[in-house]
Amino acid sequence: MPRTSLVILSDPFTGNGHWTVVNTKQATNNLTANYIYGDKNIWEQIGVAIIYYRLKEVNANNTYIYSEVKALHSSESTLAKISIWPNPATDHLNILMGNSCEYQLSITDMQGKTIYIQNTNGNRQELNIEALSKGIYMLVVKDAITTQTQTYRFEKL
Repeated sequence: MPRTSLVILSDPFTGNGHWTVVNTKQATNNLTANYIYGDKNIWEQIGVAIIYYRLKEVNANNTYIYSEVKALHSSESTLAKISIWPNPATDHLNILMGNSCEYQLSITDMQGKTIYIQNTNGNRQELNIEALSKGIYMLVVKDAITTQTQTYRFEKL
């Protein structure tokens, strides 16, 4: 059966149901043809580290089949877009993540002792640091999906 189009579908959240048409390509009758589609800004647009894709192959008689679901991981670090403030801080520390991925936040003292751990899946957190003694601490942010970590130094006044 000749193909008329290939539809690229995306589900940026679960890979399980909320499919959106990203692009449609006119298909050839060559069953071994390769198709290329690039979406350079998709990671910034939807703010997640994994995007699920599948293809919908539409035939000339309007029947269609779906490909298996494929997960694409961002090659860029989701941690590169994190800001913390104020620094130095007295009672709270604000953390702004560039997207809404799942993170683990931990605070360690200068001896390497972990004194706080929190899992989060938002893009903004406010940590209460009022109980911490004055001194220098490390905030460790770990992306739960890619397991990349980034460490930030802050001072508690």
